[in-house]
Amino acid sequence: MNNTYYLMRHGLSEANIEGLIISDPEVGTKKYGLTPQGRGVVRQALSSRELDSQTIIYSSDFLRTQETAWEASRLLESNAPILTEALRERFFGDFDGGPDTHYAEIWEKDESLHNDNTWKNVESPQSVRQRTEALIHQLEKDYQGEKILLISHGDALQILQTFFEDVEPWTHRSLDHLHTGEIRKMTKKGE
Repeated sequence: MNNTYYLMRHGLSEANIEGLIISDPEVGTKKYGLTPQGRGVVRQALSSRELDSQTIIYSSDFLRTQETAWEASRLLESNAPILTEALRERFFGDFDGGPDTHYAEIWEKDESLHNDNTWKNVESPQSVRQRTEALIHQLEKDYQGEKILLISHGDALQILQTFFEDVEPWTHRSLDHLHTGEIRKMTKKGE
C-alpha cells in the first residue's frame, strides 16, 4: 500500500447512549452527535498516537463522525477533514430508528446469507465493502506515503477491515471490534 491507514470509530454518541440505530443520512447527518464523554474519549485516543499535523483525515458525513473528525483535526493541528459518503454508516433498513438490540439479528443474517444479506432492507456487507474499498483505491491513487485517518462507524469499519484482512465481507463480526473512539492502524494482509 502507498499510504498508512488508521481506522477510527466515532466517539460515544447520543444514539449510542439512547440505544438507537441511526443509519438514515437524512437523520444521521443532522442529529445524534457526540456526548461530552465521547469528546473526551476522542481526545484521549489521539493523545497517544503516531498521528500528527500532516495526517489526512477523511470522515463520514454523519454528525457523530464529523464532530469526531473536527476534534481530531483540532488536536492534531491538521487540515480540515474531508467528508465522504463512502464512510457512512451501514444502512440498517427497516431497523433504522429502532433499538440497537436488533444488531445481533442482522449479524446472524450476515452469517447465514453471507455477502447478499439485504434482509429487511439492510445494506449488504458486499455493498458496504465495495464503497469503502473503492475509497481506499482512490486514496491510493491520490496520495503517496501519507498517514490517512478514516473516521467512520462500527459496521462500516468492521466490514472495511475485511478488505485489509483479505476475508469475505460477511465475516466481519469475526474480526476485533472497534470500540467508540478507538483508533486502529491497518496493514494489508500479505504485505
